[in-house]
Amino acid sequence: MPLEAWITHYGYAATALGGAFESETVLLLAGLIAHRGLLDLRFVIALAALGMFSTNQVLFHTGRIHGPALLARWPRLKPRATRVLELAHRHHRSVLLLYHFAVGVRAMTPFVLGMSGVRPLRFALVDASMTLLWIAAFTGAGFWLGDALEGWLPELHRVEHLVVGALAALGALGWVARRVWNRRRRPER
Repeated sequence: MPLEAWITHYGYAATALGGAFESETVLLLAGLIAHRGLLDLRFVIALAALGMFSTNQVLFHTGRIHGPALLARWPRLKPRATRVLELAHRHHRSVLLLYHFAVGVRAMTPFVLGMSGVRPLRFALVDASMTLLWIAAFTGAGFWLGDALEGWLPELHRVEHLVVGALAALGALGWVARRVWNRRRRPER
């Protein structure tokens, strides 16, 4: 299957999953691909935001209902959760508004906010708006990158596979580097 056919067939699903797992690389690529006209930027933003919002809601309600029991079951998560919970109690509004932009604690924060006593409706409303902002920022950056590359490289269509591949490789490299970094920082048992 040619790359363009694969993108038009699976691109929206990949974008929703990228949003669900807060993958900056997927969102940048989706914006870049939307610039090329293979995906509609409005649908990219909507599906990625829906994916992220859904994941955040599941994490929030899981923390609200089962948080302490899950931390007791996986004690390695407890130090990070405790730090985020302390931060949430001290700077409640700031954490609620800005956690999407905090690398390293994004996935943990909705879970911890569920344990912190934040009302579900308040979390849902703030999360919906901040999710949309975060998604629009990254997909918009990808769209802008496509525009910039097109201006710099008039023959972009000849190298677009290389650009997409390079961005995907950088994303994978960043993911591996973060995992290695986290393992080295983790204290030995």
